[in-house]
Amino acid sequence: MSAFNWVIVEAECPWCQEMSTFILPFKYGELGYYDYQLGKTLKWGEGETEGRADAHDVLLLSISENPCSRCFSSEEDNGIVFYILIKENTLHSVFPSRNLPLDGYLILDERSGS
Repeated sequence: MSAFNWVIVEAECPWCQEMSTFILPFKYGELGYYDYQLGKTLKWGEGETEGRADAHDVLLLSISENPCSRCFSSEEDNGIVFYILIKENTLHSVFPSRNLPLDGYLILDERSGS
């Protein structure tokens, strides 16, 4: 099984609209089982990597590893779906979704001149 990272966030549950802490795994940047928080810059190194360091805006799909601490919803034990927005290699924001249109990541805007 390949490596991944996590971002740990306080976010609104899409089911009960209460704030809860969610652990969101993702495969982007240097994959080294790193724990990130919003506002942190992704690491890129010589180890296993996923994605492109020169991408400007990237949208990742993640499914929470834990249920909401308020309503205990976990979308019938399959996890709550979130999107993670990366801007300039920084974990910018997360937002919940009930849809699954992405598979992995989507580069929204590439840096010019790279």
